[in-house]
Amino acid sequence: MKAVTFLFVTNLKQNRYLLLVWVIVLAGLFGAMAFYFNSLFGTQAEIDSIGETMRSPAMVSMFGAFPAEQFKTTAGLLSGMLTVFMGIFMIILNIQLAVNGTRKQEDSGLLELVRSRAVARRAPTSAAILLLIVTNGLLGFLYFGLLQLANLQDANLGGNSVFAALLASAGLMFGVLTVLLAQIANDTRQTYLLSYLIFGVCYLIRMLTDVTDPNLSWFSPLGWLTKAEIYVGNRWLPVLLLLVVTIICGSLALVLVGHRDLDRGLLPERRGRKHGGILLKNPLGLILQMERNMIIGWGIGMLVLGAAYGSVFNSIGDILKINPTYEQVLGVDALHTANEMIILNYVNLLAIIFCLLAVVCGGMILYNLKKHEEKGYLEIIHAKAVSRSKLFFSYYSVAVLAGLICLAAAVLGMALAGRFTLDQAIDQGYFWQTLGVNSLVVITFLSLAAFLVGILPKLISLLWGYLMMGFIGCYFLPLLDFSDNWRKISPLGWTDKVPVGSLSRHWFILMILLTVGLTIVGMIGYNKRDIQGGI
Repeated sequence: MKAVTFLFVTNLKQNRYLLLVWVIVLAGLFGAMAFYFNSLFGTQAEIDSIGETMRSPAMVSMFGAFPAEQFKTTAGLLSGMLTVFMGIFMIILNIQLAVNGTRKQEDSGLLELVRSRAVARRAPTSAAILLLIVTNGLLGFLYFGLLQLANLQDANLGGNSVFAALLASAGLMFGVLTVLLAQIANDTRQTYLLSYLIFGVCYLIRMLTDVTDPNLSWFSPLGWLTKAEIYVGNRWLPVLLLLVVTIICGSLALVLVGHRDLDRGLLPERRGRKHGGILLKNPLGLILQMERNMIIGWGIGMLVLGAAYGSVFNSIGDILKINPTYEQVLGVDALHTANEMIILNYVNLLAIIFCLLAVVCGGMILYNLKKHEEKGYLEIIHAKAVSRSKLFFSYYSVAVLAGLICLAAAVLGMALAGRFTLDQAIDQGYFWQTLGVNSLVVITFLSLAAFLVGILPKLISLLWGYLMMGFIGCYFLPLLDFSDNWRKISPLGWTDKVPVGSLSRHWFILMILLTVGLTIVGMIGYNKRDIQGGI
């Protein structure tokens, strides 16, 4: 027990900055929304209006399918808007913590030093699980306290308790599941891949079932988040289910860690080729070869995600047909035009999600330049006649290629699925326009990443914070009737809602200038700074 406690404290120190930032951001965002909601919806008519919006197929696909009664109160609206949204962030945090405390320590050789002492085989894994429990417990307590202080209209003690416990248990379940996957995978990258693959599948099942038949959402743990009937029925069953899965995954992880060798997983390892291919003769080919599987995996995942969203176009486009009066007043042609505009606005909203994911994929590849420096992988390359500019540009090029492939795959999947599901297909030019404009957005963000890698490698996490700010400004704040100017805080909001609108010339010029300028400055900075250092 002493070893577990010592390792827990050590893990806490190693992740203190990560935890501090995440706790402040998550608790701050949650608290700001809770305190803001009382003043946002002053009348029952306003509550009913936003509740009707939340029950539309487009909003259901993104935020989840909740009981109609839950959207009749201010507190119920808050839970409907934040449950899945905050749950996703909790899951991402827990996956990061779980990997840091398991496979990442093994791959770095740290766990080998720990295990060389009189430390039980299961102690490091137990310490990693304990950190997840404490972190989620703390966040759950903060959520509960903030809800109590906010004193939302129509809130109750039971609802506040279920809300906080639901978010904490969802994060904990996926965190412990990642600890289990760390015993199965062979390295850090494979652990991340398996974790986010399961997370993505759960999200897709939740999205599709919520739109088509909410009763089927029980097949996805993310669907359980919508079944608690917060502030209405206050059901604890979803929380209990999440905790049961957590216990099962944790028990299996502790069993498996005792049946595998250090630095080895349970999955079979594929043997590499005896001779390298032609791509390995230059840095660009080497990096492309290294990141090939990641790019293919992300591309397939984005294609499936785009197709999943496109498959609900028919439900979203036919929303006006629910009321026969619209058809009588507008006529058939006008009704089709109105339906098309609804779909195009939905495409604009989806493009924000696709851009965010594409930037994450490209940014991870570009940030590998810093990681590979720290691990000493690039020392051999630096010893050869390879300029730093060429190495920097190689990573940047592969990152941009990966980001554009992800975005293109998502738009392609969305377009193909929409074409097969819609009775009257919309002009494919809208999808080409969406792809072209948002490609520039992705490249602009990756140029910012290049700047940070070259100039401020210790502050590369700023990209993720800025990306998240832009996502919230475009995706969430407009729903709460904030000023449209909030969309402009990042390139995600500079597209002027393409394909509904058209890209303004000044935004186009600004993105071009930023892309060129940030990339050049980043490259110059990388040439001048020390390896593993900064300017």
